[in-house]
Amino acid sequence: MSLARRSFRLPRLSRRAWTGVLAGLAAAFLLGNRGMRAMAASWWNLRGLRADLASARREELQLQDRIAAAKGDDRALERAARSELGFQRPGEIEYRFPKPVRKAR
Repeated sequence: MSLARRSFRLPRLSRRAWTGVLAGLAAAFLLGNRGMRAMAASWWNLRGLRADLASARREELQLQDRIAAAKGDDRALERAARSELGFQRPGEIEYRFPKPVRKAR
């Protein structure tokens, strides 16, 4: 038989031995590799950032809706200016009431 025709054969091991070898390699890969832990931490960080991005996009859409409503409706613009900025008309008196306090049970 020539060298080109020889095929590589793995040593004949029992199923238990192969399971032990694979378990050892998996443990070494997962526990001994700082890169794997860093990759997992980065994945969790990316997951959180994607959730933050989705939240920011939802907030952006809500704000765009409010801007569109304010541009088309003078009453909505006035309501926003009064509630958020505290604007008043000349001679107008603003009444503020404290929030009711809930009694402890």
